[in-house]
Amino acid sequence: AVVTKLFVYPIKGCAGQELKSSSEFDKNGFLQDRRYMFVRCVEGEGDADSFQHQRIHPRMGLIRPSYVNGGLMLRAEGMPDTFVPLVGPKDAGAKLR
Repeated sequence: AVVTKLFVYPIKGCAGQELKSSSEFDKNGFLQDRRYMFVRCVEGEGDADSFQHQRIHPRMGLIRPSYVNGGLMLRAEGMPDTFVPLVGPKDAGAKLR
């Protein structure tokens, strides 16, 4: 078998993007792959937060996230672009070529 293309999905459940060059990875896989997800936060006794996915929201697959300038740019047809800054410790990983 020959691998001709690799895709990563920055946000679980959203559209993927093709890897065009080398990529870093750690014990959990590619650093750009499924490191983030949408979570419905519920307040109140006995309520639980839950991650959102395409089985509940099929249109999530239309959201095209991409890494830009220290954050994620979220794009979807007919919607304004939304920049989400990423904060926190930088993952350490190995570089895959």
